[in-house]
Amino acid sequence: MKYIKKWSKYLFLFCFFFLVLSLFSFYNHSYDSFWNYSFSYAIARGEIPYLDFNTVSTPFCAFFFSLFLIFSKHYLWYVFGWSLVLTFTFYLLFQLIHHRSFIILFLLLFPFLHTIIPTYNLFCFCLYILLLYLEKYHKNHYLIGFVLGLSVLTKQTIGMFFVIAGFLYYIKDLEVLMKRLLGFLIPCFLFFLYLLFTHSLMAFLDLCLLGLFDFSKNTTGFSIYFYFSIMLFLVLCFYVFKKDRSIYAYYTLATFSFAIPLFDSYHFLLFFCSVFVYLMTKIDIKKKYCYLFLGLSIFLCFINFYCYRGFSSKRLDFLPNLKYYLVQPEQYEILSDFNQVFLKYYKKDKVPVLLSTKNSFIYVGNNLDVNYFLVFLHGNYGYNGVEKLIKRVEESSNLYIINQREMDEIGRNGEFLYEVCEYVMDHFSLLAKEGDYLIYEK
Repeated sequence: MKYIKKWSKYLFLFCFFFLVLSLFSFYNHSYDSFWNYSFSYAIARGEIPYLDFNTVSTPFCAFFFSLFLIFSKHYLWYVFGWSLVLTFTFYLLFQLIHHRSFIILFLLLFPFLHTIIPTYNLFCFCLYILLLYLEKYHKNHYLIGFVLGLSVLTKQTIGMFFVIAGFLYYIKDLEVLMKRLLGFLIPCFLFFLYLLFTHSLMAFLDLCLLGLFDFSKNTTGFSIYFYFSIMLFLVLCFYVFKKDRSIYAYYTLATFSFAIPLFDSYHFLLFFCSVFVYLMTKIDIKKKYCYLFLGLSIFLCFINFYCYRGFSSKRLDFLPNLKYYLVQPEQYEILSDFNQVFLKYYKKDKVPVLLSTKNSFIYVGNNLDVNYFLVFLHGNYGYNGVEKLIKRVEESSNLYIINQREMDEIGRNGEFLYEVCEYVMDHFSLLAKEGDYLIYEK
């Protein structure tokens, strides 16, 4: 009975996360979760990151969750893998801050379940918790270095901040630094061999290093979250350097990198949650108040579910891998029309190229390979990415389907790659017009 009681809360958390992620993945109004799923899906099909499809992040997170898609490419298996990871993360949190973990759960769900988007950023948050746990309970410097290496391979910019924080703390202890460096180099060296073996090293450098210059132009600018992030970081710096020089404080300072360079609500809230984890290691709160936050978390999900059902959400039954992926009626109609147009011009030896932010829905939903137009946004194609993508179009002889509605709604000032669509319209022949979609051929 004691054993059941001990693990029952983790079974509850697993079921809770599975329901939240499966019901509200699209409700948070972000394609990020689906693009991340598409990366894992492509790897599970045998595609090579940076060569076959475009991603501007190091690929450990995508590789890890591709393991859950080996036997089935359905989106729910991706959700299953994430539910396990989040449950394990909260197991570590309970070891660190005990019942105060329920406050972190509430923060991840508030507001509007916006922060718990299954992406490599959330995975870095999980690695942050793992690092705090290892620093407290397992002073194995080789293992900690290895996890630091995995953080770099999950998101290169965030991971490097973790590495700098961990190494600065032990700057005067050469023996510890060497142990951590050795552990760090093991996963990095294996990844380097993978890049050499797959001939994707130059493409990786272009997308994930040189491409950062293009991506930095694609930011939200000086939004209110920029000022929130700076203020929180400065307050944290003041406290850390005046009151607490612990390794936990250094790692928490490094989580400021969650907000860089986009400074939007999602990235800021991940930074905010990380700071709250650190605060919970410093203060105690009565158990009954912490369980109140658990109740608020459940209530928050209930309210979201009630509102979501109020939108008469529909399942994507016409896309096999996304059958249980719920979308609002307007998105349902858009994806349904898009899929019909795609299948009308689809041939086994001639697959149309989709110029849309929704193209991955169609490729993945129809169990097809994804391509280099997967994340059709500025800043996702390496250095001078627009010119490189236009060159790919020049060398192609395929059909191109343009989502005219996105061009009109987002316009030239948005993230949508308007220039590539414009090039196709100027240099290719219009084959047909199907509702909101233009079909061009060379």
